[in-house]
Amino acid sequence: MITVYAIVAIFILIGLSAWVSSRARFISKRSIEEFYVAGRNIGWIVTFLTFSATLFSAFTLVGMPGFFYTHGIGSWTFIAVVDTFMALMVPLVGYRIWKAGRKFHFITPAQFLGERYESYMTLVVAVVIQFLFLLPYMSIQAIGIAKLLQSAAGIPYLLGLVIALIATFVYIETGGMRAVAWTDAILGLTLFAGAYAVSFWFLMKHFGSLAVMFEKVYEVKKELLTIPGPKGLFTTPMLISFFIMIFAMPATQFQLTTRYFIARDLPTLKKSMIGMAVFASFVLFPSLILGIGGAYVWPSLKSGDMVLGKVLSELSPILMIIGIMAVFAAALSTIDSQLLVLSSLFTRDIVVEKKGELSVKEKLAINRAVVLILSIIVFLISLNPPKLIVQLSILSFAGTLQILPAMIGALYWKRATAPAAWISMITGVVVLVVLKFFNPGFNLHGWHPAIWGLLVASLLFVVVSLLGSPPSGRGREIFEEISR
Repeated sequence: MITVYAIVAIFILIGLSAWVSSRARFISKRSIEEFYVAGRNIGWIVTFLTFSATLFSAFTLVGMPGFFYTHGIGSWTFIAVVDTFMALMVPLVGYRIWKAGRKFHFITPAQFLGERYESYMTLVVAVVIQFLFLLPYMSIQAIGIAKLLQSAAGIPYLLGLVIALIATFVYIETGGMRAVAWTDAILGLTLFAGAYAVSFWFLMKHFGSLAVMFEKVYEVKKELLTIPGPKGLFTTPMLISFFIMIFAMPATQFQLTTRYFIARDLPTLKKSMIGMAVFASFVLFPSLILGIGGAYVWPSLKSGDMVLGKVLSELSPILMIIGIMAVFAAALSTIDSQLLVLSSLFTRDIVVEKKGELSVKEKLAINRAVVLILSIIVFLISLNPPKLIVQLSILSFAGTLQILPAMIGALYWKRATAPAAWISMITGVVVLVVLKFFNPGFNLHGWHPAIWGLLVASLLFVVVSLLGSPPSGRGREIFEEISR
C-alpha cells in the first residue's frame, strides 16, 4: 500500500509540472534566448523561488538529515548559515552579470567569460569544469529520489532512478528555462511546506517539543550537540572552508549563475536577494530536527541518509504523499536546472562557437540529444551511491570553486588576462584533485583541499595577469559597461 501512495505522490507532482511546462512550451520555442534564459523577463517571486529551489536539492531532506545524524549540530553552521549569507552574492556579482547579459545577450556564464577575456580557451575550460563537477552533483538528485522510494515505499532503487530522470527530461524538453523557472517555483514551495509538515509530525510524535528533543539527545549522545561533532569534522578551518565553497556557488556553479540572466530588471534581483535569504534561513531547520532527533530514535542505522525513509514509513497516507512530494520536488528543481545549463553550455558554447549560427530548430535538437546523453551518464554514476550523498555535494562545490578568481577578475579587475583565467582554473582543479585523491603527504592544516586549490589559483591569476596584456577589444568594452 505504501508503494501506491508513493506512486500517487509522484504522479501528482509530475502532472502539475507537466501542466506548467506545457504553458511555456510555445513561448520557449520562439528563440534560443527564450528557451535558455526565459526571454530575460522573469519577475522577482519566480526568480528567487527558482534560485532557491535549484540550490536546495535532494540533499535538503535526504542528505542533510543524514549529515546531522552523523556529524551533529555543526552541520547547521556548515550549510544553513552560509546559505543565508549567500544572498550577498547578488549585489557582489549578480548585478554585473545581469548587466552583461542584458547588454551583450549572453546566454551562459561561460560565454560571458569567453568574450570578456576574448578567449575560446577560457570558455572551454570553464565548460569542462562545470561538466566534471556538476555531473556528480546531478546524480545526488536521482540518488535521493531512488533512496527515498526504496526505503519508504519499497520501490526498487533502479526503478526510482529511471522515474526521476524521465520526469526531468520530459519537462525540460517541453518548455526550457521558462518552464523550469515556473515549475521550480511550485517545487520550491512544495519542498518548504512538505519539509515542515513531516518534521513537525516527527517532532510531536517522538518528543513533544524541540526542547525535549535536545534534552534526550544530550543524555545519550551529547557529542551531536557540540562542535566539532562526533567524528571531529567541524574544526574551525574546515567550517571556514565550507563557508567559502558554498558562499561562492552563485558565481561558480552555472545553474545558479544563469539565474541572474533571467531577471526582468535590477529591482527584481534586489527583491530576489531578500527572498533567497529568508528561504535559506528556514528551509533547513526540518533537516536538523529529522537528523538530530533521528539519531536518538534510530541510533544504529547503516547510513544517515536512511532517516527520512524511516520517518516516512511511520506517516499517515496523506503525510507520506506530502513528504515524498517534498523530496521529489527538491530533487527535480535542481536536476532540471543542472541539465538545462549543461546542455546550454554544450549547445551554445561548444557547438555554435565551432560551427557558427544554427537555426533554433537545430539548436533545440542538439539540446535534446545532450540532455538525453547527460541523463544516461547521471544514471550510470548513480548506480553506486556513497553512504552520505552530501559527500558528492561537497566535491561539486570544491571543484567549481576554482573558477572564482577568473569570475571575480572578469567582473572587477581591468588588468585580468585570458591566460591568467584558464591557467588558474586548470591549476586549481589539479591541486584539488591531487590533494583530495592522491594523498601526497602535504599538511593541509585542517583546511579542505579546495581552499589550497583556490589559494594557488588566485596567486597564479594575479601573477600571470600582471605579466600579460589585458583584453583591449570586446573584452574591454564588456568590462567598461558592467563597471558603470
